[in-house]
Amino acid sequence: MTRPRTLRANLLPLPGAARQARDLATEACLLWSLPHLIVPIALIASELAANAVEHAGTMTTLTVTRHVDHLRVSAVDGSPVPPTEARPGSGLALLQACASQWGWRTVTGGKEVWAVLSTD
Repeated sequence: MTRPRTLRANLLPLPGAARQARDLATEACLLWSLPHLIVPIALIASELAANAVEHAGTMTTLTVTRHVDHLRVSAVDGSPVPPTEARPGSGLALLQACASQWGWRTVTGGKEVWAVLSTD
């Protein structure tokens, strides 16, 4: 089995975090020859970062991982508060629309919100 490849960035809780997240997601897609996923992964990464800035207000670690058949993007922030249910126009609604799967879990010191996209 091939080991997953990963790109990661620590994002400050500032307005520029969403831009940094889009840039990291775009870099990952180009590096791994997945240009058809740039738009959806960049949107997802941007929303994860923006939600972390708005709702957690803490440093956020954004990770994009390449698996054999999918990309996984996750944001770990310092707030244990779960994401709220998706409303039309909200970041979580965008995750539901773009991702094959998404979810969240409690981690030490906060939570992780993640999304998966098929590489097909």
